[in-house]
Amino acid sequence: MNDTLSPTEKATRLKRKFIEDTLLKEAVRDATAHGFRQKSRPVFDTYASGKAKRDAFRADLKEELRSLTTQYQGNDVDPEMHIQNISRMSERLEKNHAETLKDGKLYFGVAAKALNVYLKYLHCANFDVRPPDCPFDFGIINKLNPSEGIERRWTFCNNPGDYREWVRLAKDTAKQGDFESATDWETVEWDTQQNKSKSTATPTASTHN
Repeated sequence: MNDTLSPTEKATRLKRKFIEDTLLKEAVRDATAHGFRQKSRPVFDTYASGKAKRDAFRADLKEELRSLTTQYQGNDVDPEMHIQNISRMSERLEKNHAETLKDGKLYFGVAAKALNVYLKYLHCANFDVRPPDCPFDFGIINKLNPSEGIERRWTFCNNPGDYREWVRLAKDTAKQGDFESATDWETVEWDTQQNKSKSTATPTASTHN
């Protein structure tokens, strides 16, 4: 840390870093810890990925998210550039962690989940971050009710075309509800779904699954 900073400035920077690190950890968990869902596709290879390898993957995913997020600070990133960011991040992680990942693949839907959740968390924490899209989990996608042939399970989505349809539906739904953005709509809808699920004490009540 720069020694020329005042004690107050140092404290402010460390507070910001603490918030960023905490939200980053939560975003990575939301994208990778969904093995308890019977119909979800695991991120990791069951037999080849020990704890050390999974931790190494998560550490690299955090660094990818931390690096990519700088593009969204104070900027409106083009939707297609956002999709390219997701695809390229997935490709880089596949290259470095193929033996850890199921079938050597990090599916597009999982990479999108990690980036979109992290951007949403920063946005909700009043950082000047502008998410192009909202996170898509099982509940949100079911609410959007995509047509037959479009993947509904984000852990199985490896087609950017399906993702584009989710985005289109989310933006249309947000507009119909007089929301300023799909992010705002998803925030309200996700909270509504979580409140409904609390009465049944489901294990996903506090995560974006």
